[in-house]
Amino acid sequence: MSEKLIKSIAGTALILLSALCYAWMPVIAKVTYSTGLAPFEVLILRFIFSLLLLALLLSIKGIMFFKFSPLLLLQGLAFTAGGICFFYSLTYIKAALAIVIFFSHPAIISVMSIIFLKRKPSMVLLFSVFISFLGIIFISGASKIEVNNITGISLAALSSFSYSIYCIISERTLKSYNSLSVAFTMSLVGLIVISVLFHNRLNFLTSLSLKQVELVFLMSFFSTVLAILLFLEGVKRIGSLRASVVGTAEPVFVVLIAFVVLGEKLSFPEIAGSLLVLSGVLISSFHGFFKREDLL
Repeated sequence: MSEKLIKSIAGTALILLSALCYAWMPVIAKVTYSTGLAPFEVLILRFIFSLLLLALLLSIKGIMFFKFSPLLLLQGLAFTAGGICFFYSLTYIKAALAIVIFFSHPAIISVMSIIFLKRKPSMVLLFSVFISFLGIIFISGASKIEVNNITGISLAALSSFSYSIYCIISERTLKSYNSLSVAFTMSLVGLIVISVLFHNRLNFLTSLSLKQVELVFLMSFFSTVLAILLFLEGVKRIGSLRASVVGTAEPVFVVLIAFVVLGEKLSFPEIAGSLLVLSGVLISSFHGFFKREDLL
């Protein structure tokens, strides 16, 4: 087995683990919201706990916390904007449609790769993007949803575009900076942006219960810090485009978690969609992105 193929498999495994960590977020969030916390409050706490956890890891490793770089700041802004836009899109359109629009990002990244990274995706890669996206449509059930709200659709599209920028920039910044420093800088930018937007609604920080703190800390560790670090390390090995395709496994994990943990039934479209997504992941993982010899 060649070194490049081993690197490809390792990168794919890291992105899949990242997707699994992210997939737990809706389950934890549902329980957290039931305690009385609003989504923006959870978002602020997530960034605070993430910074504390990353600061601890950086201190142990003796790595500088913050890296001032225009590219890193743009990466943090893109990551934060993607999350905010997706959150607000859900107030205008149904979650299923928002998910489908958001997970169109592999197609956007493929175009950005041509423009900014001077790479031409292979037809096999584009096919994996297509069937993964088709699988997302089946899983979400978005084919039955009417598209009738321009504001919500625009926000979801902006979320997907912002996330695509974040992925493309990640491939560049990770060549120069440690993934821990990148994650810390991103989280710091996110906390500053969210705090400015909701500066007049921060009094909730003085009345948190122990259960609320525990739940958000759990979310911060698994579905933020660990998920981001795994994703960044995966991008290092397989690039932003392949990582985005493999990352479409997240909705599949959400469906499986709902089935195993919450006892929800699996529908035929969810099963078919999951198989399509996994097929796309496998195709992108074991075929060279731009040249056949990439994995030889």
